[in-house]
Amino acid sequence: ARRHAFRHRAIVQSPMSDRRAHIGGVGSGEPPSRWTKNLPNAPTVRALVLVTALKMLMVPCYRSTDFEVHRNWLAVTHSLPPARWYTENTSQWTLDYPPLFAWFERALASVAAFVDPGMLTIRSDPYESFATVVFQRCTVMAADVVLFIGVLWQTSPSLLGSSSRSAITSRALALTLVAFSPGLLMVDHVHFQYNGMVIGLHVCALTAAHAQRPVLAAVLFSVLVHTKHIFAFAAPAMAAHLLAHHAWAEWRWIGAIDRVGASRRVFAFAASAVAVTALSFYPIWRAGAMQAMLARLFPFGRGLSHAYWAPNFWALYNFADKCALFAARRVGLGGYFPAPVGYMAGGMAGHGGTGEQTHAVLPTVTPAIALSLALVSMAPAVVEHSRTPWPRDRSTSLAQLRRGWQLQRHVHLLRLTAHVTLCAFMFGWHVHEKASLMVTVPSALALALDNSNLAGEEGRRRFVFHAGEYVFVATVANYAVSPLLFQPREWPIKALVQVIGVVVTRGTLRVAAGACGPKCGRKGPLDPVVILGRLQWAYLALGLPALEWYATWGHAWVFGAGRFEFLPLMLTSTYCAAGVSFAYVVQAAGYFGMDVSNAYTHPCITTRQGARR
Repeated sequence: ARRHAFRHRAIVQSPMSDRRAHIGGVGSGEPPSRWTKNLPNAPTVRALVLVTALKMLMVPCYRSTDFEVHRNWLAVTHSLPPARWYTENTSQWTLDYPPLFAWFERALASVAAFVDPGMLTIRSDPYESFATVVFQRCTVMAADVVLFIGVLWQTSPSLLGSSSRSAITSRALALTLVAFSPGLLMVDHVHFQYNGMVIGLHVCALTAAHAQRPVLAAVLFSVLVHTKHIFAFAAPAMAAHLLAHHAWAEWRWIGAIDRVGASRRVFAFAASAVAVTALSFYPIWRAGAMQAMLARLFPFGRGLSHAYWAPNFWALYNFADKCALFAARRVGLGGYFPAPVGYMAGGMAGHGGTGEQTHAVLPTVTPAIALSLALVSMAPAVVEHSRTPWPRDRSTSLAQLRRGWQLQRHVHLLRLTAHVTLCAFMFGWHVHEKASLMVTVPSALALALDNSNLAGEEGRRRFVFHAGEYVFVATVANYAVSPLLFQPREWPIKALVQVIGVVVTRGTLRVAAGACGPKCGRKGPLDPVVILGRLQWAYLALGLPALEWYATWGHAWVFGAGRFEFLPLMLTSTYCAAGVSFAYVVQAAGYFGMDVSNAYTHPCITTRQGARR
């Protein structure tokens, strides 16, 4: 208080105070302008500089084959016309992303020509000069600007409609959870990919919907899908939101449906998607390469699971099939279930482009079955979001109409997006473990926005539940991508990044939950903040380290080097799949009307009536 009073007197007595008051904004008696208050403050800039410096330290780290993949895409898009982008196969790492990402690679190639022209030569063997490594690493850092813009726009005071202090707290929480995400750091800046850019584009599309610019949201989301088509799984959430809450619902609750206005909105959404699709596909269609492009974008022949199984339902399915075959052989029934040689000691039969995915005991899964399960699992949440009226209370005043309920609706959209992408991650065909980032980033942003909207004990309990959910899911997802960094020299990096990430995330969320005390109007100390229960912490703090010890040292000690090399990866996928499946069941139960508020602190799920009793 003394420091604050001293600073206040110093500003008032300073000759610069008159000048600041004349200009207006910071340091003056006038409120800051709209653009001034939305600009990042000094702590935000320092955080962005810090995370960029951390990424620069990772430049010499291990690089996966994805580094050569994107190097080859630079060469293909720079050296060949669009007509040959999806037919060139000199390198095994052929272009299999949509055309807009190919144009992004071509834009990077125009700069790469001044750095090292050798990287733009189409060749079958890898090319990794020092200039190429530094250039490609820097392009990932530069592309992360899209993610930063999305987070800053998402948490801008003009959209939150809350006090400046609350807005800054939400922005700081969002940057902590997203910009410093261990998963993003390991996948993009060590393993090498551009997930930060495409996720940032997704965040911008979601924020445009919150900013009452639904047509812009439709355009940005269409651009996103034509940049990385895996985000098509998030289309049900965005489409349902735009149609239900930006086409006719906002007129319905006021008293009358403006059918003409709703029809115009729907037409604008459809026209946006068609225009972006035409712009993206026209050069390929004109060259007659549409069939080749579609074959690259949807390679169903690669099989149900990747070489390293993503921690989803199919990992449990694959593991159950191997266990069933082992049991059948033990009781003398192995002859009824033929399996390829080495099936028990390797990955999946039918993987690697054979065009057929087989299981020895359980039924074979086809792409149609995987897609159907993903869509069916999404349906309850999409319907619930579409039918939820906003504002829920018809007596809401026009002053509150502008801010409060729109923020709640947007948080609902973020959580719907996280759930829909989790459904796709659980049941999708040939899902990669890196797709978990599509789940954790919207969840983190919803949690950050909830922080600016806490009110009362009910708000505090809701925040604590979602904080526990995020800590659990993010920790499991981050560990699931850690096997991508398999070289011994990177082990300290991935271990420290994950441990520090868990400690900082848990501590930050506990502080944010405890800050609800002054807002609750409650006298006396608040109850201790319990984010996760003993069972959940045992799964994370005991199970994951034990699994890491076995995968790193114990397996070679038990079986010897070179034997059953797939077993540690299979156990990692299966163990993490159990945790992700638990999170999915909790979310699905919540959308089905069950009370799951204690799911992450006590291992129980009850109905709403049981919770009332």
